[in-house]
Amino acid sequence: MMKLYSVDLGPYSARVRMQIYAKGITDIVFELPDHWGMPKFRERFPIGRVPVLNIDGDVMPESEVIAEYLEEIYPEPSLLGTTPRETAHIRMLARIGDIYIMDNMLMLSRQTGALSR
Repeated sequence: MMKLYSVDLGPYSARVRMQIYAKGITDIVFELPDHWGMPKFRERFPIGRVPVLNIDGDVMPESEVIAEYLEEIYPEPSLLGTTPRETAHIRMLARIGDIYIMDNMLMLSRQTGALSR
């Protein structure tokens, strides 16, 4: 059985959960990781971020890597294009979301506290 360590409001976790729901995958358990946000979490998961897919003790971090892995082991229904060009466009949209949108939104979210601005 696989476990996906994720947090409810994490955009990268949500990306993987949406893929799991869209594919109808039922043998992955969602869990909030123990010691999330604490130094002990980094001892177990050195990158210190979620999502992390745990496959019988072998942990795989990074939403893009997890998404590609799930697409390979659960090829139907495919969430990629029907041609290499369509697949490239789908992957490009995911990368734009990760690099240009989410990174900037996370930096901006630190500015929302009135006392720290």
